[in-house]
Amino acid sequence: MTTHDPEGLGPELSFEPDGHLTELCLTCLSDGELALVPPEALAHLDACEPCARRLGEAALLSVATGEALRSSPPAAASLALGSPAPGAAAVPAGAAAPRRIRRPLPVVAIAAALLVATLTAGPALLEAARELPRAVSGVVGLLLFAARVGSTLLRASSSGAGPLLVKCVSAVVFVVLGLRVARARSRAGAWQGGVQ
Repeated sequence: MTTHDPEGLGPELSFEPDGHLTELCLTCLSDGELALVPPEALAHLDACEPCARRLGEAALLSVATGEALRSSPPAAASLALGSPAPGAAAVPAGAAAPRRIRRPLPVVAIAAALLVATLTAGPALLEAARELPRAVSGVVGLLLFAARVGSTLLRASSSGAGPLLVKCVSAVVFVVLGLRVARARSRAGAWQGGVQ
């Protein structure tokens, strides 16, 4: 293995098996990246007419590609390759590029996906519909209980029972916090495989 600049091309990337320069080396030279090319390749280029001709072609292609990229980005690929892109019509010079054709909406595929989703979610939807009255009655019962507790606390505070109100609110806060801690502790125990 030969030692060379890690930032540059090695001899195996610079020379073909027949002794001429590789396309990669010629591309680096045509782009002006002389620091990447080893001195042996530059010396070969000075002495070899076919490689010098190939370098000229690569330089012309590089210049044409740069001009195409600067002039019109959508047409750059077809100009760089010398032929229009597959499926694209030839556009006269100075004419505006044609608008992109929008693909039709895949209505059949969307309908099939919705049908499959409805069929697979059907049992869960039926179960939720059966549980809906029970959930609504639970919410209504909770709201009625909260209204009774609130009205009792309001009556107690209006009759001068301020300390009772503070005690009740404190008790509710502590109960809610205790339930939260218990729930978090039970989840942690379930995640650890039941070890607490």
